[in-house]
Amino acid sequence: MIDSPPGGNGNGRFDPSESGQLTVNLRNLGNQDAHSVSARLRSGHPLFTVTDSLATFGDIPTGEGRTNDADRFAATASSSIPAGTPVCCTLLVHSEDSDLDWTWTFTLVVGVPASPPGRYIIVHTDGARPDSLIAALEALGDTLSLYDARTTPPTLDLLAPYDGVILYSRTAFASPAVLGDVLADYVDLGKALVIGNLALTTGLCAQGRVMTGDYLALLPGTINAVTANLGWFNPHHQIMTGVGTVSDIYRSLTTLAPFADSVAKWDDGKYYIATSLNRRVVAVNQHPGALNHSRMTNRDWARVYHNALAWARGNTGVGAKPGFTLGPASLACRPNPVAGSATVTSYLSRPGTIDLSIVDAAGRTVRTLARGPRPAGFFAAQWNRTAQDGGRVPSGVYFCILDAAGSRTSAKLVVR
Repeated sequence: MIDSPPGGNGNGRFDPSESGQLTVNLRNLGNQDAHSVSARLRSGHPLFTVTDSLATFGDIPTGEGRTNDADRFAATASSSIPAGTPVCCTLLVHSEDSDLDWTWTFTLVVGVPASPPGRYIIVHTDGARPDSLIAALEALGDTLSLYDARTTPPTLDLLAPYDGVILYSRTAFASPAVLGDVLADYVDLGKALVIGNLALTTGLCAQGRVMTGDYLALLPGTINAVTANLGWFNPHHQIMTGVGTVSDIYRSLTTLAPFADSVAKWDDGKYYIATSLNRRVVAVNQHPGALNHSRMTNRDWARVYHNALAWARGNTGVGAKPGFTLGPASLACRPNPVAGSATVTSYLSRPGTIDLSIVDAAGRTVRTLARGPRPAGFFAAQWNRTAQDGGRVPSGVYFCILDAAGSRTSAKLVVR
């Protein structure tokens, strides 16, 4: 989305009373070239008007993609549309090679509602008061309490009255497995959990249930004491509302958990913010404690914690995508695109017989990764970009196919 002045404010999303342009990336996954491709955009909301609905993409060879950057859609959001309003849009794609139109629907969110204040508790092992964090969150209207978890983990009864928990560390937690189980029980109550560093560092993190399954957002890694600034981020996500300048040195080399969503990265490409599959846990790869008092000069980093807590409480109005729940079987492929090898992570909601395969764009089976009975839960398989005969497959578009529990689930995988 392009919202350059004078019609827009340049923040990369539609806000009320703003005009902007839209580009779409179309990829040809068929086995024939598509010629003279065009698309028409329709709005499903009376206060969001498409002012230029037709775009041309030219020819799209099989396996390749094209954007309408030279012929963008245009739209205007009314000043009367409330911030946080989802707008269902329809894209009708046509090629001269077919009499049929392909139809896709997607949702744009106009603006982002302000994050409401809350009553939160900071569970930490800092050894000092996180005065910068407290002052910044109180300035945003939040009410804070502190719990030192160096000697005894908090109980569920102690945490339950609070809207959310901020967890971070400087030294090891007492009974980290017990702490992790209590935090998972707390999240199961519908509460919010935001995990900051160094609780995303190996040896200084919680353990137990909160470090498993759909509670995970970022997998802990080793500390990386190198200063970085805010890089890529999703401007449509509530967590990034009002966030412009952020830097930190106390970061860890984390990896994205299966089925988690990345919200922001540092400018060196390392993960900064991610949300868990259950949408109640947010990982923030920066240290909010006493080590970073110097950051009082810029409180955007604290606004991240404020917004993350509100989002995880369910006060979103917006998100990177609508609420996602696991069906009978689900899967994800990372990294994607892949140059060497990929990890295919699958989830079964109940035990069953599975067939996990890689197929090419023509539907031919390239490699069978797993087959047979499996218990419920997560499992992972590696694909080293080889076919069944051991030969290396060429670059192109492939699909991971999971047949399980009477259903078929697929995920696209691009090989470079």
